[in-house]
Amino acid sequence: MMGFGRLHDDPKGTRMSENAPETPNLTGQGDLARTIAARGGLAAPEEPFVIEHREALIYMLCQAAELEHGIMCQYLFAAFSLKTSAEEGLEADELEKVTRWRKLVSHVATQEMLHLSLVHNLLSAIGAAPHMARPNLPLPAAHYPAGVQLALLPFGEQSLRHFMFLERPEGMDLDDAEGIQSLGRAAAHMEQGEIVPRLQDFATVGHLYRSIERGIEHLAEKYGERWLFVGPHRAQATQKHFRWPELVAVTDVASAKLAIDTILEQGEGARGDWRDAHFGQFVKILDEYEQCLRDNPDFDPVRPVLAANVRAPERDIPVPLISDPDTARVTDLFNVGYEILLQIFERFFAHTEESDAQLRTLADATVALMFSVIRPLGELITTLPAGPDHPGKTVGPSFELFYETDYLMPHREAAWTLLAERLGEAVTLTDDIRADVPAVGEQLVPIAKAFADIQSTLTAHFPSWNAHARPEILGLDPAVQTAARQRADEFAARVAGIDAGTEPADLFAAAYALTRHPAPAGVIPRLADSVLRPLSEAVVRQGLGPAGASSPPSGSTATPRATAAAQTAGAGPQNFAAAAESVASTGSAAAAAIHAPATESGLAERLQELAVAATRLRGRSDLLELVEAAAALQDLACAVLPVSERAGLRAEFAGLQAEFAASIRTAKNGPYLVTNVAIVDHLGLPVEVGPTVALCRCGASALKPLCDGSHARIGFNDAKDPARVADRRDTYAGEQITVFDNRGICQHSGLCTDRISTVFRTAAEPFVAPNGGRMDEIVRAVRACPSGALSMAFDGVEARDLTDWNGTREPVIEVTKDGPYRVRGSVPLAGPDGGDIERAQGASTEHCALCRCGQSRNKPFCSGMHWYVGFQDPVLAPGQEPTLFEWAGGYPALTRMTALLYEKLIPDDPVLAAVFAAADPDRARREADWMAAAFGAPGMAAEPLARPVLTDEQRERWARLCLRAARDAGLPADPEFRSALAAFVEFAATAEGEAPEWDWGPLGVPSAEAAPTGTEAAEPDLPGPDEAVGFAAHIKPLFREKDQRSMSFVFDLWSLDDVTKHAAEILGRLTAGNMPCDGAWPAEKIAVFRRWTETGMRP
Repeated sequence: MMGFGRLHDDPKGTRMSENAPETPNLTGQGDLARTIAARGGLAAPEEPFVIEHREALIYMLCQAAELEHGIMCQYLFAAFSLKTSAEEGLEADELEKVTRWRKLVSHVATQEMLHLSLVHNLLSAIGAAPHMARPNLPLPAAHYPAGVQLALLPFGEQSLRHFMFLERPEGMDLDDAEGIQSLGRAAAHMEQGEIVPRLQDFATVGHLYRSIERGIEHLAEKYGERWLFVGPHRAQATQKHFRWPELVAVTDVASAKLAIDTILEQGEGARGDWRDAHFGQFVKILDEYEQCLRDNPDFDPVRPVLAANVRAPERDIPVPLISDPDTARVTDLFNVGYEILLQIFERFFAHTEESDAQLRTLADATVALMFSVIRPLGELITTLPAGPDHPGKTVGPSFELFYETDYLMPHREAAWTLLAERLGEAVTLTDDIRADVPAVGEQLVPIAKAFADIQSTLTAHFPSWNAHARPEILGLDPAVQTAARQRADEFAARVAGIDAGTEPADLFAAAYALTRHPAPAGVIPRLADSVLRPLSEAVVRQGLGPAGASSPPSGSTATPRATAAAQTAGAGPQNFAAAAESVASTGSAAAAAIHAPATESGLAERLQELAVAATRLRGRSDLLELVEAAAALQDLACAVLPVSERAGLRAEFAGLQAEFAASIRTAKNGPYLVTNVAIVDHLGLPVEVGPTVALCRCGASALKPLCDGSHARIGFNDAKDPARVADRRDTYAGEQITVFDNRGICQHSGLCTDRISTVFRTAAEPFVAPNGGRMDEIVRAVRACPSGALSMAFDGVEARDLTDWNGTREPVIEVTKDGPYRVRGSVPLAGPDGGDIERAQGASTEHCALCRCGQSRNKPFCSGMHWYVGFQDPVLAPGQEPTLFEWAGGYPALTRMTALLYEKLIPDDPVLAAVFAAADPDRARREADWMAAAFGAPGMAAEPLARPVLTDEQRERWARLCLRAARDAGLPADPEFRSALAAFVEFAATAEGEAPEWDWGPLGVPSAEAAPTGTEAAEPDLPGPDEAVGFAAHIKPLFREKDQRSMSFVFDLWSLDDVTKHAAEILGRLTAGNMPCDGAWPAEKIAVFRRWTETGMRP
């Protein structure tokens, strides 16, 4: 026992300093609270121990992390041990108290998680890795200083006194609970000069944190704050991630002290005011608990919980073992969920390349695991028998760690892959237990769903995974199939009581029946998320009654057949298959597909029938949900057929909707619903889809560009951002041509600035200089603008038709690489209500760019955010060699090249202009087709090419101009491709007829699968409070390359002159949070920029 001078004993073992000030206003408190308040107060705090170097600070912060972690487990164990219903022998007033105690103890446990996060912010701030490891409980002897012990205890006097002991304020000498032995020995404080960190003695948790606080102050005074706080600011967890207002970023001494103050004020109270702190709450609960025992000696609010493990600990510590095999399996499931929670938490604090959205996903996953897995499983376990070795006892969650050392996954893609894989294994384990242990089967249904939903959310927020054929994406993972069926059950429950006599309801019942039987990989998840979900919404929207009603609403015209089906279905999915059979017996077109097929050929037939029924039905209804379901059914019906039969079925679907106008409609917070518009990929190749298509616009689909229902799972919001670039059309008048530009609709593709940088300027004002280039080049650049932001006028009259290609382009949607959908050919664009979507001022209606990453500030139009958030399409699987066609960029790139060659370079060439003057005006397109076929475009058989007879000099000039056109068109510049291209061009100068088969040549394939991308620069060092702020040292590093590029149309953020000139505007944008466009700066960065502007803007 640790003593502090002359003490007085109270009957409960609480001893306080005799010099403590008396506390007034004690009415309404229990005996114990009054005793402590009357005698207690703040005595002189213990002397802080020595922290002389960074490693010692890291070591003690790791001790703090372990302590917070272990204490949190203790609190959860006690909370789970409490009874939850009157059936367990509690009177109504007793149940009210017990429920409140459980909520209070659980809330304290949640705050311990906050404290653990703050400790990790402190670790991260000084450059250390996260520390989630701890010894399994009970602790081994002497793990902590003398008197500090942790053990899993059920709720009661012993546990409450133990919790009070752990949370006691500094200066309070309080005995630990009876039966909690003081093990170990006091550890001497470190001496100055010791280099190896070690455990040091601390009397209380407050003593530990005050010593850490003093160590931080000491090291900052000794070496400077910039030396100490070397961790990246972006690694800090804040309120935006975990929704704790008290979760502050630690970047300096002041914020470190604020974090420590938060921990101590919540635990022991604000410098001794303990009544509302954890200590005071436990005092109050113990007072109430003892009063209840006095009122009713038989009062027993606790289940007969035994702290027992699934398996024996590695250390020689006596721990009871669970001898009931079923209970052991459920406890193992709890521990798996707990392990995944820690792994995700650790990944969050050790993240490297994660985007802000991915960090929020990790944070949300930890919260979901806590409330949807840990809490319900913890409560369930305390009702399960410990086994024959422990008669009459139940168990509590054991919080067993499989790794007592940190299990850090340092590589982002591998880490997310392993997390998703482990979540899938958890789903499988849950389903196995459900099948083997019927007594807990129903209680585990939401647990399996929670694991599956978290897995689905992780995969949805990591799009580059789609590059590799992961089992969970393809639906091969049994856990994915199970989770999909559970989601189907939820949608069935939504419509179970609604009139089943309508065509959408029949269609739903038929599709639902297919999910009850085996199907190829991917079919059941797609049916659940892209067919049943929208169909359930369609049924509900028809106004037949509230989802989940047990009978048709008053005034309904439900048929007897529909009423009977609804009654059969009841209020849940368990009887929905029977309802489906009831509908099927009537013989409607959709209902014919109810009876599940026994073979894949039968499945193909059923899916085709459903797709035909849905396509016909959408023609008779304006419900967008039917369009979404029809799109998925058309795609599924084709996908299960042999490749050779798919085109015929698509043609059949096209015939069914031949009278439908070409259109794009946006579903509310959902996909683009496309009708009768051709779709091509970034290479210009057709995307093999049906005539009704749902295109992803949330950025999370695993089936890009098709929608897979991810938008519903991740809560996609299609609202415009109020901080988007203003909708303003600017006019730039020149001598021959006037150019119009609206930055508010620009997708920032760079096609104009890359093509003629003397006209469209990134580093000068004004942005457009119409006299800076040839008029024909400006016309080509304006017409090539994919977003519709540019237009032009001659002699004061806008040339809208010329800008919009005189209406000659066929309707098409191009799925660009890692970017937006580029729409051309005057495709109508409508919103959910069918009305035209409002365009920006002067924007083209012939062509536009639609957001595909889900992050645009100007939805549905692209604002360039895909570049900022690192949106990526699937890449080639490892070992797969790209063709020259793919590497070049496909038809769009080759067409740009040949257009430059035959429309600009050759007409300007004094030697070749006359030779090609009489050439076919379609020469550029035919040359691009010929090159594409030679470079390996799939299924391409270009028409034979006739070439004029050229002299040696003309051939040499033609080849040189070809290579220049390739460079100006932005084709890849790597040596391997340029070598292969040069050899091809030399050959093509004399070749005619059929296109040859051209390969990579002697240099082979480039070593990288994709063009290298720049890595994110490290977080810049911010100047200290007394340090002069300079542009080169402090301001320029604040702006990343992407920031400089994105704002280059206004000013150059890397130019001292430009930033000095526009300092007020830049500061205004930074303060308003609309620059950079991928997220507002933290306050400390803005403060540095403001200091620079207020101190003379030094270079």
